[in-house]
Amino acid sequence: MPTFLWKQLPTRINLGHGRASRFASTGAVVDRSGRIDRRYYELCALWELRAALRAGDVWLETSRRYANPESYLIPPASWPALRPEVCTLTQTPQDGAARVKERQTELEALLRRFDEESPLKMNR
Repeated sequence: MPTFLWKQLPTRINLGHGRASRFASTGAVVDRSGRIDRRYYELCALWELRAALRAGDVWLETSRRYANPESYLIPPASWPALRPEVCTLTQTPQDGAARVKERQTELEALLRRFDEESPLKMNR
C-alpha cells in the first residue's frame, strides 16, 4: 500500500466527478460533519486508478499488463513501408475509399437479405 506524505487531506478536494461524487453522496467519503474521511477517499482514489489502468486511460512505462496502448500498434513512421504487406495479409485494398465502398455494398446486401427473410415485417 502506498504511503502518503500528508497527514491530513487538503481542505479543498474535488468530489464532483467519477465515483467520488457517488461515494460522497452516500456518505462513504464525507461524514455528517462535512469532513472527508481519508481512508475512504484513498480507497476511492485507488479504485478509480484501478479502473483507469484497466481501461488504458493511465499506463505504466515499466508494465506489460498496463502498458501504453499505443505500444501495441505499428509505429506511424513504419506504417507506410508495412502497409502493402498488411493489406495483402488482410486481403483488403490499400485505398481506404475502395474499402468503405466494399463494406457499404456488403452491408446493403445483408440488409436486403434481412428484410426478405425477417419474420417481422415493418410497416412502411
